[in-house]
Amino acid sequence: MGFEALDDIIDFVQPFTDYEFQIFAKVQQTQDLGHITINPVSYTVFHQQLKTCSGVISNAGFELSSETLSYGKKLLIKPLAGQYEQLCNVLALEKMGRATAMDSLDQNILSQWLEQQSEPPINYPPVAQPLAAWILDKDRPSLEHLAKNVWAAS
Repeated sequence: MGFEALDDIIDFVQPFTDYEFQIFAKVQQTQDLGHITINPVSYTVFHQQLKTCSGVISNAGFELSSETLSYGKKLLIKPLAGQYEQLCNVLALEKMGRATAMDSLDQNILSQWLEQQSEPPINYPPVAQPLAAWILDKDRPSLEHLAKNVWAAS
């Protein structure tokens, strides 16, 4: 949650001492706060943690949400205020039943979310080739037909 104040995030998770939290932030070095670890931004370390964690708390961007679901992790999201794309992502993820959303750093929601089980991973089908062929097809079928075929192949 790169747009949240680090102290606010620490305060948000601090009471939940039965859980370990890995926070990635713009810091120079790793800080150990007991059950909370503050990590410098690192693609490698972040993805190592993503593979082994039980869930992800983040803003509602598309890329991290998709990665989280592809690993079968539970997802707690807080959309950025005024970001239409993030609100759309929240609606889609909630409709899929694959995320819990909060409008603010709400410890009651976090408490309930921590008790949830993870979902099975989503296997996203490769879409580039079928989409390119669909675009080039002058007699292209409906978009719904394309979507059914792509997802049926996964």
